[in-house]
Parts: sequence; structure tokens; C-alpha cells
Amino acid sequence: MESPMPRFCLLCLLLLSVGLQAAPLPLQDGAFVGVPWQINRSDTGSFSEVRAAGEEHWQQMPATNAQIGQIKGEIWLRQSLINPTDHQDWMLEFSNRAIQWLDVYLVRETGEVQLLHMGGMLPAAQNQALPTYRINIPLQLLKDEQLSLWLRVSHNGFLDVNAHIAPQQMVLLADLRQTSLEMLLYGLFLGLLVYHLIIFAGTREWIYLYYSLFISSLILLFSFGEGYLLAVFSSKPEMAYYLGQSAMPVISLAAIQLSRAYLSIAEHLPRIDKLAKIMIVLALLTFIIRASGFMTFVIPMSAVIGTITFAAIPLISVWLHRRHGNELGQIFARAWGLWGIVAVYVGLVTLNIVQGEVGLLWFYLKFAFAAQAILLAWTLAQRIRLIKFAMAKAETENRAKNDLIARVSHEIRTPMNGILGTSQLLESHLHDPEAQQLNQTIYQSGLALVGVINDLIDSTKLDMGRIALNPVPTDIRKMARQINTLLSAQFQAKQLTMHIEIAEDVPAWLLLDETRLRQVLLNLIGNAVKFTETGGVTLGIRLSEQLHVSVTDSGRGIAAEDLKRIMRPFEQIITNRHDKRAGTGLGLHISKKLVDLMGGELQVHSVLQQGTCFSFSLPVEVMSEAEISAGHAGEELPPLNILIADDNPVNLKVLGGLLKKMGHHYWVANNGQEAVGLFTHHMSRIDVVLLDCEMPVMDGYSAARHMRELEASQHLPALPIIAVTAHAYDQHLEQVKNAGMDDQLSKPITLSSLENKLREHYRRR
Repeated sequence: MESPMPRFCLLCLLLLSVGLQAAPLPLQDGAFVGVPWQINRSDTGSFSEVRAAGEEHWQQMPATNAQIGQIKGEIWLRQSLINPTDHQDWMLEFSNRAIQWLDVYLVRETGEVQLLHMGGMLPAAQNQALPTYRINIPLQLLKDEQLSLWLRVSHNGFLDVNAHIAPQQMVLLADLRQTSLEMLLYGLFLGLLVYHLIIFAGTREWIYLYYSLFISSLILLFSFGEGYLLAVFSSKPEMAYYLGQSAMPVISLAAIQLSRAYLSIAEHLPRIDKLAKIMIVLALLTFIIRASGFMTFVIPMSAVIGTITFAAIPLISVWLHRRHGNELGQIFARAWGLWGIVAVYVGLVTLNIVQGEVGLLWFYLKFAFAAQAILLAWTLAQRIRLIKFAMAKAETENRAKNDLIARVSHEIRTPMNGILGTSQLLESHLHDPEAQQLNQTIYQSGLALVGVINDLIDSTKLDMGRIALNPVPTDIRKMARQINTLLSAQFQAKQLTMHIEIAEDVPAWLLLDETRLRQVLLNLIGNAVKFTETGGVTLGIRLSEQLHVSVTDSGRGIAAEDLKRIMRPFEQIITNRHDKRAGTGLGLHISKKLVDLMGGELQVHSVLQQGTCFSFSLPVEVMSEAEISAGHAGEELPPLNILIADDNPVNLKVLGGLLKKMGHHYWVANNGQEAVGLFTHHMSRIDVVLLDCEMPVMDGYSAARHMRELEASQHLPALPIIAVTAHAYDQHLEQVKNAGMDDQLSKPITLSSLENKLREHYRRR
């Protein structure tokens, strides 16, 4: 036999629901009374139809929570009130200020029905009876009078209908206190927004723009939920809904971008960064869908993205701190911790996963944001401090690196001067072909070592912006031939061909920095030879408005993923661990910097197994034959009388031997004091002075000053004084000129560099 208990329980539930409706809610003087609504989700007919509907259509909601969730359409709410007090002026106020449409039916015991139209979509003057930002319904109730409330709610999105009843004066005072506190919070938010926008304007760092976007979007969302945005757009309430609800996906998007930039997620957690990019795309799609008006889909999607985002940010921050020792991760986690907890809870409430009073949670969310904003502002300030510290540390390390390179360069150049100079002097004394070849090997190996040192020096000079251009009239065809000659041994060793294609309309003389252009071409063509096994290399030069230069090879090519990094310093593209063709990794970096300095841009195009083409265009000035000095290039120097001073006997021997080989006469001094003495006795016969800078007794700087004083005292013209030094930085040239010397000749000294320097300054006398 079937048990009667289930039917009995069902009957009890029905009677309980009827009882709840039949028992009116008693008002309490001097207290806020929460309204536990009964809800009808199924019947959306007229008021008379809903009023006549059976009790089975109504459901009792919790007394402390009127969270309904996502809706699109209408629902009905009802409640009965009774006033057992002597107080007559009451106010029913909704904590949700963004309900779109609200029709309120007040049914008195006499049968009288009063209809009020309210909601955020109505102008502010019709939306409330008293000056508050909430939706409020004034109620006049005599002692022991009973009143029935019937509400038709139309909404599109998340809805909660938390409401309370209290005497009007209590409600107004409570609203005034809460509004004052909210205005303080908004003042804080706006101040932080302006602060970070100013920092962004000054630094151009996107992280501050992302945080400004995060703050401004939250301000829009808060002001919409609290009714202030509806008051601002009272004549166009649909604009307030659009801005307020569109802010939700933007908040998540800005938070993700802020975290990616602040924590360098792409560098430390590339897989997480890919997920972050997916979330960004979803947030953008959500924003676009919101703009299309599909609110029932967008609101849950925005809540899902926000919940995931604000749960993930603190966790990722902590992970980065513990796994990678990222100090910024620890600070960032503290700033996002409280906000993340509250924001995730609000998101779960919005998704109907957990229950909560949204009005109260809204206040907690603002408080958490205020705390987060202050902490994050301090965090961003800490980031600036850490960046400054890192920059100072990098500058110190860079200065130490440059000093080390300078010292190493100085120490290497002095013995290399002896090696290369001796090799050049030895060349004329060797008659055995094998001995000549061995000597040439010594010389070329020494030049290669000096080339490495020069690359390091040039790289540091370019990074510090300490290389100045020196445009001179240049015969571009002669330069190409000289480069071909210099690299001919490398081409012959690999049986490659070198093609020079210079357009016929390229003028004979162009004004440009010949030294730097030669350096770039030697680097590019040298690289092409290294990575080409068959075929050859083509140097192409033509002139339109600019000088267009290209170096094309038939080598193995460069992979697309490697093209982005080949011009970085010390980068080497090695496909085989046995590949020994790569050098220091500075050649292309220096070439790019030099081309940039000359006003061009070095570009590269490559196809694997087919070849590579480097090209650039430079602004140049065409020189006419009349502008070119008749004897600037090939006229021989007459025998000169030269005073040389150096404390290193090897350097003296090498320099004297080179001068003797060139046909010049010279005097030798072992320190500056001896040099000044010789200068005093032979002043009228001396043509050029070559001074080492760092000598005992008297250094070269002091010696040069004494020589200039002697010239001035006897009213004689200034002789060319050239510093012979192992220093290579421009600041040393400034020191040289401040001492009265005309120029410097860097070690190791070659016949060509010595001859060019002597010719240059002898003709300036």
C-alpha cells in the first residue's frame, strides 16, 4: 500500500507557501527590515492574470538574499506588509540601482490599486520619489494597516532584488553617509587614474596605460551599479547601461595586459602567456558581442573571464616569486590578493554558483579595489625603483665592461704593434718563399686578432653613441676594387667568384664616410664568403636619389626564425656544432649600427639553400671634379725629419724601421723630457713629432704642452704633433687635443696607416 507521507509533505509545503503569503511582513520602527520576496517566474501576463494565478506559481525566496541571476524578460514579485507601529512614513528601497523597468502595484485593504513606473531606463525624475541614487518607493501606512506589493520586473542581465523598508528619515541619513563614503572612494580612484596617466605621458610605458584603463573601467562599472552613471545620462539611460556593462570585459582585458607586462609572463611562462592571449581574444569578442546587444550571452561570459582572470593573477604572481625569485611577483601578489578573493566571489555570485547579497558584495568589491589601488600604486613605484636600480647596475656593469675592454685593448695593442711591425720589417729580408709565407701567416693572424679587438671597441662606441661620421670625397669604384683585392685570398681559397656591378651613371666622386662604408662592406662580403660554398658573391651599387648598395651571395641562406636575431650583438647562427665559421657575432651588429648612423637601414632577404641579400640605401652628395683636390690621393711624400718618443724599445725599433723603410729621417727619445730637449735643439728642422702618451719622467701630454710653449715663445708656426697610443676611445682623442696635439695614431701601426697620417698632417702645415 502506498504511504500517505509524500502527499502529506506536499500538502504541508503548499499550506506553508500560502501561509507565508497570508502572513504579512511586520514593519519595525527604528530598524531596516529586509523584504523576503515571493517570485513568479512562469507567468508574465497582466496584473489581474498574475493576481488570480494559483499559489503553485509562486516560490518563496530566502529572507537574506534575493539573488535571481541571469534573466532576459519579466518576472513578478510580491509581498504583504503590515504596520504595527505609530510611524506612518516609510520607504522601500532597492539596493540594485540598475533594474531596467519596474512596475509597482500598491494594493490596499480597501481594494485601491496604485501603479508606479520606475527603473533605470526611465529619466531620473521619474525613477525615484526622494533624492537618493537608489530606486525607492515611498509608502504611507497607518497603524495596523496592511498593504500588498506586486512588482513586475523587466531586465536583461544579472538581477538581484534585495530591498529593505525603514522610516524615510533613516533611509535618507543612511544614503547620505554611504554616498559621502562612496564619493571619497571615487575621489581616490580618479586621483590614481590621473596619477598613472601622467606617469604614462612621461614614461610612455604601456603598463601605466593598462592600469589606467583598468581603473577607468572599474569606475564606470561601479558608478553604473550604484546609479551615478544613470544620473549622469538621465536623458539617455541606454548609454549608461551600454557603458556600464561594456566595462566588464574591458576590466579583464586591462588586468591581463597589465599582468603580462608587469610580470614578464611571456619570458618566464610562455605557455601561460598563450592562455592569457586566448583570454584577451575572448574578452575582445565579449566586448564586440556586447556592442551587438546580445546581453544574455555577454554577462555570463564576462563573469567567467573575470573570475578566471582574478583567480589566476595572484597565483601566477606567487608562482613567479617562488620559482624564479621574482621580487615584483611577490609585491604584485600582495596587491591583487584581497581584490582577487572578493572579485572571484562576486563572479561566482553573478554566475549563480554561490549565494550572496550583491549589494553588500558591491561595497566589499570597492573596498578591495581601494586597497588594491593603493598597494598597486606602491607596487608600480617599487617597479620604477627596481628598474632604476637595474639601470644603474647595468650602467655600472657596462662601464666596467668598457673599462675592461679598453684595458685589454691597450695591453694587446702594444705587443701587437711589435709583432705586426716586425713582420712588416722582416718581409724585405726574407727571400725564401716558404719563409715569406710563414711571415705572412703571422701578419694576417695578427691583423685578425686586432680585428676582434677593433670590433669590440666599435661595438661599445656605437652603443654609447661615441662614433662621429667623417665624410670625405670617395671614389666608390676604387674602394670596391680595394675590397676585392683585400678579400681575394678568401675567394680563391674557396674557389668563389666576386662580381662588382656598379651602374654606369654612378659619379666618380661621392661625399661620404669612406672608412665606415668600407667597414660595412668588408663585414657583409666577409660574412657572405664564410657561408657560401659554391658560386660567388655580388656587390651591387647604383645611384638614384640615394646610394643603393647590395651584397648578394649564393650560400646556404638564413632561416626565417633566425633573421630576427642575426643583427643582435654576439649572436651566431650555427646549424652544426662542428661549424667553425662563425666569428665574434659582432660584424652584422656593427654594420647595422653604422648604416643607421649614416642615415640608412640595413635590410636582409634570404631563402634557404638559395642565398642571402643584404642591402641598404644612404644619402650622399655628388662631388664634381673641380671640387676634388688635384693631388689628394697619389702624390708621394718627400723625405721628412721626424721626432719619435717612446719608452718601449720594441716600439721605437718598429716605428723607426717603418720610417726608414719609407725614406724618412728620425730622432729617438726615450721619454718626454728627452723629446722636449731634442725638439728645442732641432725645432727648425723637424717636420712632424710622434709622441707616445704614457712615458716615464715626462709623459707625452706634458711634452706636447712644453713644445707648444716653445713655439709660441719664438713665434713659430705649430708643427704637427701626433700621439702614438694604444688607446682607442674618443675621450682619449679629446685628451690628446687638449694637450695641444693634432691627432692620434692607434697601435698597432702599419705602413699604410703611418703613411696616411703623415701625409694628412704634413699637407696641413
